[in-house]
Amino acid sequence: NMIRAQGHPNARQNHYILEHVLVMIQKIGRFLKKNEVVHHWDENRQNNDPCNLSLFRHHSAHRRLHGFAQKHGMEVMTLKFEQPWLAS
Repeated sequence: NMIRAQGHPNARQNHYILEHVLVMIQKIGRFLKKNEVVHHWDENRQNNDPCNLSLFRHHSAHRRLHGFAQKHGMEVMTLKFEQPWLAS
């Protein structure tokens, strides 16, 4: 879901911000840095429950998670609590 947020530091050029970004901002108590990515653990972009969201410092770390899951035939959600993909 997109929310109009003119002037918000994390808003897109069209002055809208994704709802999960706003939820993460509330969760961590600061604006997101340009390179940070909000991840939905259940891969349902409509589920913006704070418990379903994690913040990745870089797009590369987020891609590493999905690549690890795909390479090992795993569901991304199963990697929420065990994080072997961080070491690969």
